[in-house]
Amino acid sequence: MKNLITITLILFSLIKLSAQVGSTKEEIIEEYGTKYITEKTDDNTPYIFYVDEFKTKVSGKYMRYTYFYFTETKNKELKCFLRKIIEPFTELNAFVENFNNKAYVKISELKWKNYENNLIYNLEVDDVYCTLRVYID
Repeated sequence: MKNLITITLILFSLIKLSAQVGSTKEEIIEEYGTKYITEKTDDNTPYIFYVDEFKTKVSGKYMRYTYFYFTETKNKELKCFLRKIIEPFTELNAFVENFNNKAYVKISELKWKNYENNLIYNLEVDDVYCTLRVYID
């Protein structure tokens, strides 16, 4: 039963991926909470990230890192242009299965496009991590 709840939570969070790209920083904080870290990239791009504990049958207990990168609008509002999720590479199959079961167009082996909201979902994998990047095409 615990595994079913965990899988449901992970799939729910995957479904909500598109909701944050294009959102303001305030909207993201309202949804994810105030326990985040603020940083800037080398080129001075502001971002925040959250660290959450997950547990799945495949990976066991692990930490998920969720990053939101922002650009400043003409109104001086910070809008998210990129969401990045980093998980153990063992979670790759869950991501692929999720995207293959949606009405997204498969662009390449690990890349999908949702034409409804013009978002790209791009997975990158190495020996340790699986990184999902979600951005507007």
